[in-house]
Amino acid sequence: MVTIFCAIPGPGSVFPVDIGTTQTVGHLKEKIKEEKPNVTRFDADMLKLYLAKDDGEWLNLNDDDSRRSREENFQIE
Repeated sequence: MVTIFCAIPGPGSVFPVDIGTTQTVGHLKEKIKEEKPNVTRFDADMLKLYLAKDDGEWLNLNDDDSRRSREENFQIE
């Protein structure tokens, strides 16, 4: 089992999703939909997922940019 931190643009919330190491991206999308049913008003397979990297480095939940994105609405570039 791994914990993946997810963020949905607009609501400005970051939330954890636990998923098995042998499960697929499709399973992850279903888990995200289960976790935030009021935000995702479409089928799980329509979700577009992006890696949270900046200049090739994984974003850290404790750095200033990540903290800001949780406090404000953020944009995907």
